Amino acid sequence: MDSSASHTRYGRITKKGSPYLRWALVEVGLYTLRRPDALGRWGRKLAVHKGRLSAQVALAREMCQEIMTTWQHAA
Repeated sequence: MDSSASHTRYGRITKKGSPYLRWALVEVGLYTLRRPDALGRWGRKLAVHKGRLSAQVALAREMCQEIMTTWQHAA
């Protein structure tokens, strides 16, 4: 992670972990672009600036974070 002022770069997505889980999360990212909520709007804005595929992967990461937070609070 590299931070400067209000900009944060997290680096590339790694190939570690389950390829099936990565595939499923990127598919979720695709459908998240269509959502009318704040996350969907953020994804569409990101897609305009960075491209659809980058936005899809970024949304996959956000959804993964949301899933992990929900599971941690449920336990």
